[in-house]
Amino acid sequence: MSSHPTSISFFGGVNEIGGNKIALVSGNGKGILLDFGWSFQISHDYLHSFLTLRKHQRLLDGIFIGDLPKPLGVLKGIYREDLYENIEKECMSQGILEEKPAKPEVIQEILISHAHSDHIGDIKYLNTSIKLVCSNSTKFVLEQFERTTKSNSLFSDILSMKKPGSKSKEKIFREIKSLNSGDSVLCAQKGFEVKIFDVDHSLPGASAYLIRDTISNTKVVYTGDIRKHGPLKAKTKEFIKMAKEFQPDVLICEGTRLDPAGDRNEYSSEQDVGKKLTQIFQDVQKKDPKKLILFDCSLRDVWRLQTFYNSCKKTGKILVLSPKSYDLLKTCIKVGIISGINLQDILVFLSKKKSGTYVQRDYTSSPAYVNLLRKKEEDCVDAKRVYETLDVDKPFLIKAEEIKNNPGKYILQMSFYTLNDLFDINPTAGSYFIISRSEPFDDEGEVEDRKLKNWFQLFKIPESNISQVHCSGHMRKDELIEMIKEIHPKKIFPVHTKNPHIFNEMNLPKDIEVIEPQKGKKYLL
Repeated sequence: MSSHPTSISFFGGVNEIGGNKIALVSGNGKGILLDFGWSFQISHDYLHSFLTLRKHQRLLDGIFIGDLPKPLGVLKGIYREDLYENIEKECMSQGILEEKPAKPEVIQEILISHAHSDHIGDIKYLNTSIKLVCSNSTKFVLEQFERTTKSNSLFSDILSMKKPGSKSKEKIFREIKSLNSGDSVLCAQKGFEVKIFDVDHSLPGASAYLIRDTISNTKVVYTGDIRKHGPLKAKTKEFIKMAKEFQPDVLICEGTRLDPAGDRNEYSSEQDVGKKLTQIFQDVQKKDPKKLILFDCSLRDVWRLQTFYNSCKKTGKILVLSPKSYDLLKTCIKVGIISGINLQDILVFLSKKKSGTYVQRDYTSSPAYVNLLRKKEEDCVDAKRVYETLDVDKPFLIKAEEIKNNPGKYILQMSFYTLNDLFDINPTAGSYFIISRSEPFDDEGEVEDRKLKNWFQLFKIPESNISQVHCSGHMRKDELIEMIKEIHPKKIFPVHTKNPHIFNEMNLPKDIEVIEPQKGKKYLL
């Protein structure tokens, strides 16, 4: 077998938060991808709610705008063949395509660090011959996404897709290898030995990888998104210990929270978030026992949902969740990802749709509601008369009128995109709102934040009744420095950060070389 230098190329996640797309090629000439995420930065720079990339020209548009890399070199053949339909000649004339190969020539698998859209959002465009590798928990999460998201979602078509040209609902399923923490698998036609480790992050299933080139013995560590101040901090510590023993040549490391202005004003741990939430609930109970408490957090941060649940149990409140959050929580409890929660203590908010009369037909276009409202688990969600399989009177459902009649009983999840439900609830003046997510880090987030404040004013929620209670899904700078020093790689490639230069200001050991990657450039290791 001929030997080539191990190479690494970055096609996303460079000078931006998210959008990770990294290609690693073994000495045998075969390679793998490390994530293939949607670029938030490009979306913010060029797109808007009503200005999106065209569905049937998605490949051409995505490459032109910079979200998708050109299928050239090591990436030759990585995209689905059906995506070239009607645009093949145009792609060739613009130098986007040399020829349309039947399957990838180099890339064999993709290692998924976790299921946030900035790491998996563009996997749907990959050739179905590229196998998926991830943790067992991530596989469960992806399956849940497939059940509860619409067909145009970033999370659709990752595990399966409609067979091109088929008039039936026949599907093509991607091959997926899911692993337990500590398991190993051979990838890139035995060119890489890959070992997976669970790590702490704000989404179940987050993983880091130790990757050894079986030809050159080059060793690479990929952190994915990582922290060590959440409920799974022991998992991160175990990964760091194993990464140190691995003695890597290269560390591909995230740096989300590196900011020249300093770290954001957030709580230091999930435990501290829980203490603060309990205190707020108790203070409101003493001061305004009949006032409603609303909160906004990531729909898929089950650890944060568990924190709200625990604070509700301590203070006698009832937690009311969105259908997506409830369904993911239910899945995580079922497969053993999370414990200590009794779903019978939690309600799901039944939002008014279409007719505004809570009839079954109103919920057939919402996969999340369809999944929860089915009378039987085996009921087909694709049936033409799917509304007949739905029950809008299930005991765990709660409507706006019930919350309006007794607001002091509930802690209600209310995301930015469901604020219009407040028209039905019409909370009394002086209600409370807890923002349990990161502060805005770009112009678009600041615009959303200003609109949120307008809603507060509309429903007379005073600034004094608004609390920011959050801890990040990423390491603080001091934690990052500590991790890098312990792992002690020969080289570091910073990704998932707008400030890679800060890695050069960390006073790391002098024998650690920091290389700020350039998008599209190949590095020989």
